Amino acid sequence: MRVKAPLAERMRSKTEHMPSGCWEWNGSLNNMGYGQIVGDEPVRRLWLAHRAAFALENGPIPEGFIVCHRCDNPPCVNPGHLFLGTMKDNSQDMARKGRTGVRPKLSHDQVVDIRSQYKTFRTPGLRGVFSNATELADEFGVSRDYIKAIANRRDRKEPTNE
Repeated sequence: MRVKAPLAERMRSKTEHMPSGCWEWNGSLNNMGYGQIVGDEPVRRLWLAHRAAFALENGPIPEGFIVCHRCDNPPCVNPGHLFLGTMKDNSQDMARKGRTGVRPKLSHDQVVDIRSQYKTFRTPGLRGVFSNATELADEFGVSRDYIKAIANRRDRKEPTNE
């Protein structure tokens, strides 16, 4: 029987430090884009990677609390980007950041501008593709995911010419 490396070691081996400060999880992802990893003995259960990272850094997660991302990047496991909160705290954080599922109305010109400014690029020596979605999200007051959806023409509703 093969003995698994300790959780902390396995976490480090599946983490890539990005220019954004996020520590991207390169292991298994769930359908929501969150990393997942099997914990150590004796409780070999599946953990969300960001919860495991938080617990390794800060100790057990108190009952009734969840681990939230300051960076809004589901695969990020940087403990400095994570904080404890309740479901209500997380919902309020999402609303403050415009991630409530309600799409803000952008004009046709704004969408055209986003599509012309959106870029993806590779950085030599680093794995992965990066984009300027965060900067555009800040500029237009919308989420990074919404910027990507517009840029990649995945947003279902095309803007009007208002």
